[in-house]
Parts: sequence; C-alpha cells; structure tokens
Amino acid sequence: MLDGVVRTNQAYADILGCDVRTIYKMKQNEKISQEIEKRADIGLKTSLSNAYGVLEDILFSGHSSNGEKLKALDLYLKTQGKLKEKQETTAEVTVKDSNTAAAELDRLLGL
Repeated sequence: MLDGVVRTNQAYADILGCDVRTIYKMKQNEKISQEIEKRADIGLKTSLSNAYGVLEDILFSGHSSNGEKLKALDLYLKTQGKLKEKQETTAEVTVKDSNTAAAELDRLLGL
C-alpha cells in the first residue's frame, strides 16, 4: 500500500500472513486511509514533472499532430489555472407587484 507498488488485497494478505478481510478492515480505518492517500499524493507529485515533460514534448516536437498539440495545450493551461470552462446561463425573472401576486395566490388556493 505505502511502498508505491500496486498490489491486490489478497497479495497484501499473503505478505502479512492474514486473511484478506483484515486488509479490507485496515483500509476502512480512517488514519490508515488518510496515510495511504497522503503517500499516493506524494507519489503523484513526483510524477508531475514527468507529465509536464511529456506535455512539452507533444507541444514542441514536430512529431505531434495539431489535434494532439491543442489537447495538450488545453490540458496544460487548465492545470495552470489559465484556462477555465465558462458557461453562460440566462434566467428570466418576472416581477409583479405584491398585491397582484397575493391575489393570484388566493385565486389558486381557492380563497
């Protein structure tokens, strides 16, 4: 779990000499789960520079197609917070005076 090698729960049980259910229970422990996530995050951060290197190769090498370059650029800009998806929402609001609204409510309620 914490050594960077991906194994099945059964493989961990075999290594530890316990039942596989023990591994499931261990993973449900909040402290153990947080430690696993923390170590996974550290592993991902060390791989991040490699990922940026691959993106740079795609962007700046002559071997990539324009479509690949656009996707790589889009991904790179999003990870840097320079490109955000924007969506336009339009809402139409009609305002009536309170007397008209109260009369309509009374009518609907049968009062």
